[in-house]
Amino acid sequence: MVKVREPLPKIGVPTHVRSLVSSFIYRSLVMSSNLGQTNPFVFPPPESKFQHIDPGPRKSVFDFYKDGPNPLWGITVRLDVTYARRYCQQHSKSYLHASLFLFSLTANQYPPMRHRIRTDDKTGAKYLICNDQVHPSVTIMRRDGSDTYGFCFLRAAGTFTEFDAYATSAIQQFHAHSQGGLDGNPRDDMLHGSVLPWLDFTQYEHAAGRLTMPSIPKHTWGKLVTDNATGRTAQSLALHVHHGIMDGLHVGRFLEKLQDNFDQAETLLAT
Repeated sequence: MVKVREPLPKIGVPTHVRSLVSSFIYRSLVMSSNLGQTNPFVFPPPESKFQHIDPGPRKSVFDFYKDGPNPLWGITVRLDVTYARRYCQQHSKSYLHASLFLFSLTANQYPPMRHRIRTDDKTGAKYLICNDQVHPSVTIMRRDGSDTYGFCFLRAAGTFTEFDAYATSAIQQFHAHSQGGLDGNPRDDMLHGSVLPWLDFTQYEHAAGRLTMPSIPKHTWGKLVTDNATGRTAQSLALHVHHGIMDGLHVGRFLEKLQDNFDQAETLLAT
């Protein structure tokens, strides 16, 4: 039976630390027109189709949180990533790409992770939609010596081979054409994520920038930690979601499926 690790104990996080480790917020790559002539990939990928959906039996919960000042809630867990890490080491693959692939694969398998809240431009009323597909993005440190980062938008894929090729090309283009700054693009068919490879954290809180879209799930990955006695590798994962869309039950189901996919990583990453 697949088990999700128990949440790590909470600790206080100073405000200045929360500001430094900002949330993973989506930003698309800004590409010059000639890049498409030499690169087979489209950056970013086309927007996903979507359909309006009814909140159903959760309507009272949706109505309670949809206009709340702080509807996000989150939890930090420790995932067992042994098989994904081992596969990447044995096959010289990027663990960053592998973890993002498995996360986006799981998100697309679980509909609540594709649900979003939008606002009617005329009436201001909030309504619920479901994207056909959602895409991951990732924070990337720049190589210009500035100790700053930018946002790179990737594309979900059904196989790791396809995802890995796209991610490799997208990150190369990011380094070649990153202009600095944190300009945003108001698409909601994405997953906001970031990586803190320096910290084995036990709690994480997201900062809100100019472009705040609280119904987009936000995930942050910590440092890889290997137990020398058992040889198993674990990693902290903080997940924040909109309470009008997902309760603890839904997050628990998603994390159980995510752990299951990480346990099957050697099969899924061979695709």
